[in-house]
Amino acid sequence: MDKRSRVTQAGVAAGLSRRDRRRLRWFGRALRACAPLLRQRYGADRAEQLARDAYHAYAELLPTLPPISLARDPMAWFTLAGVWSLALHQAGQPLGATAEDVGWVLIACLERVYGAIPRWLRRVSGRVFLSAPSRWIIAALGCRSQRRRLPCTFVWRVVPDPAADLAIDYDQCPINTLLRDLGAGELVPYLCQTDYATFGALGVGFERTQTLAWACSHCDFRMSREGEPHVAWPPTFRERHCGRAEPVVTQEEVTP
Repeated sequence: MDKRSRVTQAGVAAGLSRRDRRRLRWFGRALRACAPLLRQRYGADRAEQLARDAYHAYAELLPTLPPISLARDPMAWFTLAGVWSLALHQAGQPLGATAEDVGWVLIACLERVYGAIPRWLRRVSGRVFLSAPSRWIIAALGCRSQRRRLPCTFVWRVVPDPAADLAIDYDQCPINTLLRDLGAGELVPYLCQTDYATFGALGVGFERTQTLAWACSHCDFRMSREGEPHVAWPPTFRERHCGRAEPVVTQEEVTP
């Protein structure tokens, strides 16, 4: 980044709170990490403009967001990542970028990050995630989320399912709620695809037949020690039918 860009970024952050300036710096680092993928998708000049405009868009979004506490809710990272995607989406629209483009960039960035982590370490992390102590902690946190039900938090419950090592139903997703409130509901189904990339990197089998993004009653996460999910692109959006046996659709039919 050249001196002029640093001066511009400092000006953008000047009116923000200390917390929001810190979150803006995180977003700046994420943009730099994804820069090669943005250039691959859009070309050098458009990628530079997209990153600059997304940075400004995120700075404008931060003061308008409801309280998102990383200290009280570690999963709030996912909510902030949803806002990152919204900033990219807003910046990309004048350049002709679509929600699918943003989804592709997010998946590619995640795969780039996960690829830098040794495969054995990712697999060990996946086994720890599905261990008995971890499942107990996840269930306890789910019970607490049901009691608190804060506006910008995930609300979930561990449910019995003999076909899975861990079954979680999400009753509330702040990413879905927040992006829809901000007029970007078309982006949410693409963000849901990042779950397949994450569990695939961990070597955890993952199945899901419905999501809140498609106005289903809940998101049904089913994880197992066997299997390794693959991110199909463009997505088939099998969750659109809320568990009903119906033909899958392509991104051309997406109107959640």
